[in-house]
Amino acid sequence: MKNLSSWRPRGLGQRGLLPASLVALGLWLAWLGLDSWTYRQVVAGQPLPTAVPNISAEKLLPAPLDDRNIARVFGAVPVEFDSAQASLPLVLVASLLGSQPGQSRALIQYADSRAFYSPGDRLPDGTLLKSVSADQVVVLRNGREQHLLLPGRQLRLLSPQTTPAQVADPKATALLQAIENPL
Repeated sequence: MKNLSSWRPRGLGQRGLLPASLVALGLWLAWLGLDSWTYRQVVAGQPLPTAVPNISAEKLLPAPLDDRNIARVFGAVPVEFDSAQASLPLVLVASLLGSQPGQSRALIQYADSRAFYSPGDRLPDGTLLKSVSADQVVVLRNGREQHLLLPGRQLRLLSPQTTPAQVADPKATALLQAIENPL
């Protein structure tokens, strides 16, 4: 029986393996060098691209969004802060929400007196209580809506919409109808 440890490949042998691999490596590097040289010649023959034309910043920026229409799409109305709100002599002490808007009550302090008021009631300073929510009430003073907040609360940027949505842009209305009624 022959010993397997003495088996060796025939032909080149171990001595020829190293020179053959060096020749193969040299041929591969020569091919890479030639390919790189032809690429440089092609690139050198092409004209350089001209500078990118200047595009004004106005063309790149999208048109500004209409915040009011976006808020109305989501059933909210942007709240406008009026500097006269800070001068209201009224203080909201508490609010009680009923199951119906007309059943809600607000405890409002005016000077040294406190009393409960419902939406639609006239307040002591002549303003009209329009609506009551959990942390604020809306009063109508000289035809403008003003918000009375519970002490320690901040004015929200959006408030729930009380009237049906009236979107000024008919395209937005058509888009909403397409979303609500897909084909």
